Amino acid sequence: MKAIGYGGIIPGALIGRYKIGLSRSPQDRLDQLHNAQPCCDIKIIHTVAVEDIANVEGKLHRVFKNSNVKLAKSREWFSFNPLQVQQLRKRSFL
Repeated sequence: MKAIGYGGIIPGALIGRYKIGLSRSPQDRLDQLHNAQPCCDIKIIHTVAVEDIANVEGKLHRVFKNSNVKLAKSREWFSFNPLQVQQLRKRSFL
């Protein structure tokens, strides 16, 4: 998922805020997030069906730990540049 309009520019890269999380129903999870009245709009940009979702989520969080955004109630949001988003979409980390 991506937080729309939430991010910024650092030298050489446009940074966006993305959520990596597991869900058996991504649309229901998105609805839950919207009902919690987040400070920005959120949309699903990519989903991947896997056998062991908890293991894959943990691996993703470890691979991208340096991009993690430290929030009071969540550790599933990350600041990614376009290259990292491409990495995620290609699943080159699995």
